[in-house]
Amino acid sequence: MMRYSYLIFALLILAPQLTFAQGIRLPSDTVLNFDLPSSRWEVSTEAPELAIEAMVVDMVKYREKDGKEFDRAELTKKGEKLIKVNNLYIYNKATEAYLMVSFSPHGRAESPLNKAAIDYSVDWSIDALNDHADVEDISGYKTIVEEVEIPGIEYAQQITSDNPLFGDPHNFIGVIGYNYPYWIFMFYNDKAKDPKDFTEMQQIIKSIKLAEP
Repeated sequence: MMRYSYLIFALLILAPQLTFAQGIRLPSDTVLNFDLPSSRWEVSTEAPELAIEAMVVDMVKYREKDGKEFDRAELTKKGEKLIKVNNLYIYNKATEAYLMVSFSPHGRAESPLNKAAIDYSVDWSIDALNDHADVEDISGYKTIVEEVEIPGIEYAQQITSDNPLFGDPHNFIGVIGYNYPYWIFMFYNDKAKDPKDFTEMQQIIKSIKLAEP
């Protein structure tokens, strides 16, 4: 009996360290490999309802801010169409935390992507984060930009921010990079409902590797 007790105790210690390896082939004919640190996360190539709703809320907020009339049903159709540009979603349905991954063809062979283009996109994203915060003083929040190395990506910058989203608690991680001839975008949002979401998503992003099939 004591022997079984030791076994159960050992499994309990090891359980948090278990990961679930995933490999998804994207339309770019690239395989995106990553590890899920727990079973709290789901993976889909189709947009989950929570991601569509988040986009609709974003469009509604801006129309309300500008005093424009809108039809929510029409905005939902538009949101469903726009969000289809993303190739992969990793999400926690219970807390509405989600990562969107998109490979976007650059389409201009004569002008390949470079670090300056990525840096410009990062600056644009930070401006959007600040605009979406919807608070009078943003100085109490922190946005960090750093160069990151992801196997299979030529160059990437990562944005980490705790800026509010329309005044509400919010965590954001954005990775913008290129693997010629593709732009690579990874955008993560959570409503700060569970600290595990942000910690585990950092682990997921760090485990990402791109590989040829």
